[in-house]
Amino acid sequence: MLINDIGVKKMKRNIGIDYIYRFLSSFDITAAIWVLFLAYKGMTLIEIGLLESIYHSCNLIFEIPTGAMADLLGRKKMIILSRLAAMISSIVLLVSQSFVGFAIGFIFSAFSGNLNSGSEEALVYDSFISIDQTEEYLTFNSRLNVLIEVAQALAVFIGGLLAEVSFELSYMIAILMAIGALSVALQFKEPMIHETQECLSVKDHFQQCCIMMKLNRRLLAMLLYFPLMMTFTTVIYFYAQAYFSDFSYSKSTISFIFLVNGLVSALGALLAEKVERWCQGKAWLFVPLSMSVMICIFGYVEAKVAIFVFYLINFLSASLYPISSVYVNEETPSEKRATIISVSSMMFSLMMILIFPFCGWLGERVGLAQAFQVIGLLNLLIVGTIALIRK
Repeated sequence: MLINDIGVKKMKRNIGIDYIYRFLSSFDITAAIWVLFLAYKGMTLIEIGLLESIYHSCNLIFEIPTGAMADLLGRKKMIILSRLAAMISSIVLLVSQSFVGFAIGFIFSAFSGNLNSGSEEALVYDSFISIDQTEEYLTFNSRLNVLIEVAQALAVFIGGLLAEVSFELSYMIAILMAIGALSVALQFKEPMIHETQECLSVKDHFQQCCIMMKLNRRLLAMLLYFPLMMTFTTVIYFYAQAYFSDFSYSKSTISFIFLVNGLVSALGALLAEKVERWCQGKAWLFVPLSMSVMICIFGYVEAKVAIFVFYLINFLSASLYPISSVYVNEETPSEKRATIISVSSMMFSLMMILIFPFCGWLGERVGLAQAFQVIGLLNLLIVGTIALIRK
C-alpha cells in the first residue's frame, strides 16, 4: 500500500521509538531476584514452584488469543495494555502477602508478556513493509537485540545489587520502568497495511491462520524448529547457574559471568547479519549444528574452558534469534502476523515446560554434565535429520 510522506515519517518514527521501548520493557530488574523475593515474603519452595507453573500455564492459555486480538483490534492497543498489565503485576507482587495475591501478580505478568510478544514485532515489521524497506529488517532486529541483551544484563546486575538493600525498592523501580515504557508505547503509530479489513471473530481468524499454516509447510516447520533450538540453549543458560556453582564459584563471580555473557550475546545479535552472510543463507542449519556441538562438550571441559564454551553457545543463540525472526516474517501475511508470532512464542513455552524439567530430572540422577550431553545430542539429531530431509 502506498503512503504519503507524512505516513513514511510516522512509520520510520515507529522504528526509532521501538529501540527506546524495547530497552525499557526489557530492563526487568526483578528477573534475578523474584525467587529470593518470594522466599523473603514467606513462600515455600513448593509454593514458588506452583507460582511458576501458573505463569507458564497462563502463557499457553493467553498467547494465541492475544496475538489474534492484536491482528484484529490493533497492535498498538495490545502493546499499551501489555505495559499496563506489567505495571499492575509489579504493584500486586509488591503489596501481596499471600499465595493468592502472588498468583494474581504472576497471571498479570504472563498476560503482559503475551500481549506484547506478537504485537510489537508485527507492528514494527509492518512499518518496514509500509516504507518498502523490509531488506533492512535484519539489520534493525540485530541492533534491537543488542539493546535487549544489554538491558537484561544491566537489569540482572543492578537487581542483584539492589536486593542487598531492599527487595521493595527493586519492585518500585520495576513499576517506574513499566510507566516509562507505557509513555513511549503511546507514541507508536498503527501501520495502515490494508485499506480494508474483513471483520472476523477471534475464532474465525485463528481458523484461517491454521489453514494457512497447514498449506505453508515451510512456515509450520519454522514455528516448530526455531523455538526448539531456542529452548535447548535457554535450558543450558538456566542450568549453567547451578553448574558453575558446582565449580565452587561464588554468587558474585557467577553474576559477573552472566553479566559478561549478556555483552557476548549482544555481540552475537549485532553480528547476526554477517553470520547469515558467512553461512551463505544457511545460518538456520550451521548455527544450530555449532550450538549442538558446543552443548555436548560444555559439561566435559574444565571450569575456565566451560565459561568460554558457555559464551559461544549464547553468542550463537543470540545471532540466530533475529535471523529466525526474518525467516518467519517473510512467510507471514501482515493480517495474520501477530497471531503467527504468538504461535511461535507458545511453542517455545510448551517446549520449555517439557524439556526444562526433563533436563533437571536427568541432572539429578546422572549429573548436569551428562544431562548437557544428552540435550546436545538430541539437538544434533534433530538438526541433522532436518538437514537430510531438506537434501
